[in-house]
Amino acid sequence: MKFPHLHPSIPAAVALVVAVLAILFIDGLLAPDKEEWTAPEIPDEPIVEQPIDPLPEDETEARKAELINTLLPRIQYNNRRLLEKRARLKALGEQAPGNELEENDREWLEELARRYRVPHSGSRIPDGELVQSLLQRIDIVPADLALAQAAIESAWGSSRFAREGNNYFGQWCFRPGCGMVPARRPAGRTYEVESYPSAGEAVRRYMHNLNSHPSYETLRDIREQARHGGEPITGTALAPGLLDYAEIGEQYIHKVRQMIRQNNFDAFSHY
Repeated sequence: MKFPHLHPSIPAAVALVVAVLAILFIDGLLAPDKEEWTAPEIPDEPIVEQPIDPLPEDETEARKAELINTLLPRIQYNNRRLLEKRARLKALGEQAPGNELEENDREWLEELARRYRVPHSGSRIPDGELVQSLLQRIDIVPADLALAQAAIESAWGSSRFAREGNNYFGQWCFRPGCGMVPARRPAGRTYEVESYPSAGEAVRRYMHNLNSHPSYETLRDIREQARHGGEPITGTALAPGLLDYAEIGEQYIHKVRQMIRQNNFDAFSHY
């Protein structure tokens, strides 16, 4: 890629920062928030198009390392963004009762309410119930959970959907041409496996889905209880909230927990 011409007098460190920021914008990590989309229904058992032949052990390990190196920084980045939003929400919720919100704060709360499907009155006075509802939705998705689901849904990044569409989490879309048509899609079904411009966007949309879709309310309740109890938020603890992520239900929860345990993903649970 080409970077803007930099005057020789600008220090090399500044040039490096500019280059890094340019890469992050292209990958979608620092892009402004876009219109959110959430699937109107929950996927069936993920359709993962596996490689034709089993991979040699050394190649399997290489794929695991590539998946972690690709997704972990993006998971960490999106979790930091969520924590920043939580901090701002808490500050607004602690405003003195009766004090009107600044216009930009009111608009920000309304936008969050829309994106996260929370009813709101549009009042200029801080709404404690609205803030608490948003705090229940806007929180981290631990990296061990995200990595385990990505490994399951994308066969360690080897599925066609991951390779060609950056879809590591098996998320669907329902507009013609919005993604890729699975080779084994049942007759009469119209869903597609959504394509994303970058891995960063795929992670952001996956996290937003868990944080906003009604089917994952149990996951958010478990997370909120852990917050209030001062307990760590881990993928193993949140896994029961994924009961509706796939048709296999309880078996899917077991697969996620097994993936975390067998690959020591719990070492990443604090991210």
